This record gives sequence, C-alpha cells and structure tokens, in this order.
Amino acid sequence: MPRTKEFDPDAALDRAMRQFWEEGYERTSVQDLVEATGLSRSSLYETFGSKHDLYLAALDRYRNRETRELVERLDDGSSPLACIRRVFEEAGVACADDEGRGCFVVNATVERARCDEEIGRRTAASLQGMENAFAMAVRRGQTAGEIDDVLDPVAAGRFLANAYRGIHVTSQLRPDQAVLEDVIDQTLSVLVEP
Repeated sequence: MPRTKEFDPDAALDRAMRQFWEEGYERTSVQDLVEATGLSRSSLYETFGSKHDLYLAALDRYRNRETRELVERLDDGSSPLACIRRVFEEAGVACADDEGRGCFVVNATVERARCDEEIGRRTAASLQGMENAFAMAVRRGQTAGEIDDVLDPVAAGRFLANAYRGIHVTSQLRPDQAVLEDVIDQTLSVLVEP
C-alpha cells in the first residue's frame, strides 16, 4: 500500500516556483530545491520527476495564474481603456516591488526558450494568451468608443502584450515611476484617435 504524502504538493510547487523565479533554471541546483521545498530528494523526485519537470510545472503554475489574473483585471466591468492602463501601472509597481525577480515567464523566455523547445512552447503559449486578453480588451474599448475603431484588435493585442512584457523589463532596469509613466502614456496613446 503506497504511503500518503505528508506534505502539500501545491505548497512545495509554489516554493520551487519562487526558487526558480529568483535564481533561474541554471543557477538552481537540486539541493536548492530540496532546501526551498523542505522535501527530501526522493520525495522531490517521486512527486515532481526531474528538475526539468519541476521547472515546467512551476512555469505552468505561474503562467496560468498570470494569464487568468490578467483576463480578470482587463475585464473588471470598468472602462476598458482604464483597465489596460491599470494593468500596465500595476506591472511596473509589481516588478519594482518583487525584489528584482521580474516576471518568471519573461525570465524563462530569456534564459531557456531558445535552448529548450518545451519551455519555448510554454512561453509562446503564455504570450498568445496575453495577446488574446489584450485583443478582447481592445474590442471592448472600441465598442465603448474609448479606443480607435480603425485599429485591428488582434494587432493591437500583440502590440500591447509586447509592451506589457517590455514594462516588466524596463521596471527591472529603471524602476523610476516617471519613466514607467512615460512609457505607459506613449504606449496607450496608440489606442486613441489622434
């Protein structure tokens, strides 16, 4: 009869996610994961498989949560344009407040997407989900008369997703609120009629 797990796998996965998020894949050893999760090596391997499998699970957890939260924040019932602005502003603040970790998906893309096909697929899927969320917000903004109706919502969604990822990087390099506000203002100016 198999033994019952004496730990919470979700909590362990969250702790592993934070470890990978802070240090990246290459700089995180299995021993680091053992210490971060509080699990033995055998429990770690039995529950999550290899270090690579655990990284993929952590990345999936982060990106699914990020996409779900983005969709909710972009469609909270208030002004679509105001929602888009708030999402950008919150991204800048969050990145400045998260002790330099930035966005786990951006970090994974930069560190591993070109050399790891599976990570590349997952980070591309994350970007696609983000593009779709922004495209829906643009459509709502066009319907509300807040966003220029000549814009292609799909192209605008791609533009906004790219800019959103850029805010994460900019806020790590230059966490100056005035700089971030300039970037956000210029980005959103594309959405409204001149």
